[in-house]
Formats: sequence, C-alpha cells, structure tokens
Amino acid sequence: MLSVLTILTLNGCSASGHGNNCVGWQPIVLTLSEVNKLTNDSADQILIHNCYGAALGCWQAPDGGCPE
Repeated sequence: MLSVLTILTLNGCSASGHGNNCVGWQPIVLTLSEVNKLTNDSADQILIHNCYGAALGCWQAPDGGCPE
C-alpha cells in the first residue's frame, strides 16, 4: 500500500509541472554577443524551450513574454 501511495504522490507532483519535470533543465540565457550571432531558427527554438519551461512552472517566462 505504501508503494502505491508513493507512486500516486510522485505522479501528482510530476503532473502539476513541479518537482521532477524541472530537474536537470534550466532556461537558456545568452549574452548580448551570443544573441547577435543567432539565426532566427535558433532564436525561435530557444524561445520555445524557455516558454515550455515557464509553462511547466520551472522558471519565469522570458522578459518579452511567450507567444500564445
């Protein structure tokens, strides 16, 4: 019974966007020099990554916000 309770607790934590979903991930933060060298595709991919993490509650949304 205890193991089932533990699994339910961990699943609840994972489903809410907190806990294990954020472990090992962090927002991608670039210097101005790095930003100036980005392609549009790379910038879009970084924005998607940072917005996804924000939607999960792992970190705050980027300063410019996230696309709807």
